[in-house]
Amino acid sequence: MFLPGVGMFLQLLYLLYIPSLLRPASALALSSPILATAAAPVSAVPTWTELSEALPIPSTPTPELVLYRDNNGWCPFCERVWIALEEKGIPYTTELINLRDKPKWYKDMVPTTLVPAVKFKNDDKVVWESMEVIKELDERYPERKLIDEQHESDMKIVDNVVSSAVKYSFSSRNATLTESQKQELENAFEDSLIALDVRLAPEGPFFGGAEPSAADFAMIPMMERNRWQLPVTSPTFPRLDGSEWPALAKWFRSFDQLDSYSRPSGDELSWLTVSSVFLKMFGGNGTSVNPSVAAKIVMAEKAAEEAVEEVRAKAAKGWKRERIMRFFGAKTREEGIEAARKIIDNHEAVVNDACSSTSEAKSQVALARLSPDSKTSVDLALRTATARLLNVKSERPRYEDKEAARQGMEFIARRVCAPRDMGANAA
Repeated sequence: MFLPGVGMFLQLLYLLYIPSLLRPASALALSSPILATAAAPVSAVPTWTELSEALPIPSTPTPELVLYRDNNGWCPFCERVWIALEEKGIPYTTELINLRDKPKWYKDMVPTTLVPAVKFKNDDKVVWESMEVIKELDERYPERKLIDEQHESDMKIVDNVVSSAVKYSFSSRNATLTESQKQELENAFEDSLIALDVRLAPEGPFFGGAEPSAADFAMIPMMERNRWQLPVTSPTFPRLDGSEWPALAKWFRSFDQLDSYSRPSGDELSWLTVSSVFLKMFGGNGTSVNPSVAAKIVMAEKAAEEAVEEVRAKAAKGWKRERIMRFFGAKTREEGIEAARKIIDNHEAVVNDACSSTSEAKSQVALARLSPDSKTSVDLALRTATARLLNVKSERPRYEDKEAARQGMEFIARRVCAPRDMGANAA
């Protein structure tokens, strides 16, 4: 990825559609293994059925457990278990729980009523609380142990970092705190990061050395958020992935390359967008937002817009051949398939969401929806993008309304959220 924090599907939408809907497909081919293949037949833009048939048949081993997690992909405790399952390679299915309206059967099954929880298929045992689940996974699947001999001491460092991070990040929106109290919380967070960097430095890049441990998985969900959000909410605080804490920066880079982290991880644009949502949800007294938080909301929305503009500028300028080939190389083949599969499975909902100006939006209400009569053009543009992801060539699309197609693709690009909709690299 040569645009950090922005995934494949979003960049593809801006590359193909936002600069120009008139650019022929051949101008984008460039011998890329995803965008073009010499033997691929040229046809009209494929239907959704044809695109579905073009998907490779997935390998589906029998699931051994069910993971119950939140439907937005925001819960850091769910992410701990999610990454652990991916790291261990345990086949599982996922059932999403609406945290605002938890079903009765779930509350009956899990005494705490909280997520995450897992239910094992072989004996119907249900385990909840993230670290308890990971312990159970280690007992049942000992081939790749996540809890090592330093787990307890490492978890004290993790708990200190996570706790101080939460207190510091919330201090900026707490109008009852004095400046002195806020400074104390900032100092405590900085001290926790110094201790963390000292712990990671000798062996690294992870707590467990070359391979991540349960302590790493316990810490990354919260640190992932702070990595992208703190520069907006606390711009004077040093970047977590910068030079201030070199071992921590290496830890982030190592997670970015970790296969098991790819699907559960969020991306920069998603967390910047969510940042303003969280500030609105938790930055006031329920009826109003205090002025300092209101200013941070503006900053967060501006940062998200700037991230989008960076992608748009790259696409409008035109990428050189070698950069296209680097980006759409064989390494990203699976990510393209992941994005395409998600779009195909949900294409009706995606198009309806973009073209629903007559109905009340449930989230990101500030984004302008298109009118329902734009559906044909938006659907055609989305099918063309999906065909690119799957290496299915098609004729140049003929739109009823080119501007509606452009606006629809930009809307969809802004709506895609990792990891809610797909993994960060795919998104």
